[in-house]
Amino acid sequence: SATGQAVLSGETVSVNTMLESERQLQLPDPLLSQQITAMCSVPVTFPDGARGALNVYKNDSLAFSPTEVERAEQLGRLVPELDRVIQQRVSLKLLNSVNDVLHHAEVRKLDLSDSGPQTRATMQAICELVSDTFRCQETSIFLEDQTPAQYELMGTTWPAEMSKTSYRNDEASVTGWVLSHGRSVRIFDLIALQKDLASIEREYPGITESSDFDPAARLRKVWNCAPDDAIPPLSFVGVPIVIGAKVLGVIRCSVIHLARHTFSDGDVTALQLVSSRLSQYWSTRRRRHEQQEEHRSWRKLVETIRAINRIALEELAKEAPNEHRIYAEALRMAAQVIPAAEITAVRLLDHSTKDLYFAEICRRSCDDGSKDDTERTRQRRFPISGPTALSVGAHVVKTRQTYIVPDVERDSRYSKVFPQATSMITAPIGSENNIVGVLDILGTNRGGLPKYTAATAELLGQQLGLCHYLAHVIRSLHAARTELHDYVKKQTQVFEDLQHQLKSPIIQAHQRVKAILRGESLD
Repeated sequence: SATGQAVLSGETVSVNTMLESERQLQLPDPLLSQQITAMCSVPVTFPDGARGALNVYKNDSLAFSPTEVERAEQLGRLVPELDRVIQQRVSLKLLNSVNDVLHHAEVRKLDLSDSGPQTRATMQAICELVSDTFRCQETSIFLEDQTPAQYELMGTTWPAEMSKTSYRNDEASVTGWVLSHGRSVRIFDLIALQKDLASIEREYPGITESSDFDPAARLRKVWNCAPDDAIPPLSFVGVPIVIGAKVLGVIRCSVIHLARHTFSDGDVTALQLVSSRLSQYWSTRRRRHEQQEEHRSWRKLVETIRAINRIALEELAKEAPNEHRIYAEALRMAAQVIPAAEITAVRLLDHSTKDLYFAEICRRSCDDGSKDDTERTRQRRFPISGPTALSVGAHVVKTRQTYIVPDVERDSRYSKVFPQATSMITAPIGSENNIVGVLDILGTNRGGLPKYTAATAELLGQQLGLCHYLAHVIRSLHAARTELHDYVKKQTQVFEDLQHQLKSPIIQAHQRVKAILRGESLD
């Protein structure tokens, strides 16, 4: 066509005869009834490198004069700048609308839980704004919710049921690539991704065939198309929602309805601005949520220490306090104080063998390990001295400081006792000068343990150390009292025996004296 020739050659093409028009014009439907007789196609190159054409038509049976062609070319030179200005205004309008939605949500101080209904309503409103602006079929927002490194669907304009409502950043998909690399992705046609994979990988190394959904089948279902009906390219753009180096989620758009069927650089820039605003909003909400969780944890810790003290008083009132009951209750309550703590354990120091052993283990879920595995774990010993003293527990006993393991796979001190653990915090049990063991808190999710866990573990370790010390003192007092009682009993028996031994001769002598005084014979 004349338009294609102008775009490819970069030169103006003028079609001025009826014969040529029959062969080259290929008029759009709205112009078929206008009796077009001549056409001038001026090539246009946009700032992002995209190429197009400005077509001018005549129906007066006259050919385009050189002056008219020159005027058309002048108009063509204005198109890229006009397009840039329009995109800027559209982007500014979109950003202002998004700001209004988020500002309204912030002012109202909506539901503070990350996945609350009001939060989803806010995200849905933003998706609709973006879809209306870009005229695309789908705009979806996925955000890191309660589970770290897992991104849940918060809003979408896709008209049918979503086949996938959550992602992890290690998934083999286009969306997963955006989450794992923290980079924007723009693909002309997801349907042809496999065919064009080699060239796409040059720009996005490591990207794989999309498992997001079956694009062609799902589009035909939404549009009620027959299996053999042609469908337009499924253009896709995905922009990460990041704050600093942390990826909070992704906003993606697909299936643009405009004639160009693809997203421009300006669209990507506009979506990045929306993403930036979303990252500020979401990070603020998450920070507020984390603060609330920390406050809740500290309040729960106070209740936990009070409960531990109550149980400790019950046990310490006995002649033989059961420390294991105190440890078991403390670990159970620690799991309530720190929701991310899936496994907690108390390891005590055996001074005779100079190693640590498991005194108590608490698992939040019964599925975390079988009874046999737990028993085998209890048999494990961890030397605290010598060349084999390389464990986390040994390090804590030696340094008397809490030790944090953000990633057990990258810390050589972790002994891999619990295979499902991903992070760990170990705090000393006891006072600064008298360490009697360690408290282990382990998480199994990829996000690790909350920052306040270390301080919580230290306080619990000190409290358990105090209970251990009091139990030891009470046992010592009971033992001393028993020993004193036995000693007094023995001494009493000695004095009674001595009294008996001394008493008999004296009585006999006294009876003899009395007999002599009465003048009785001693025979």
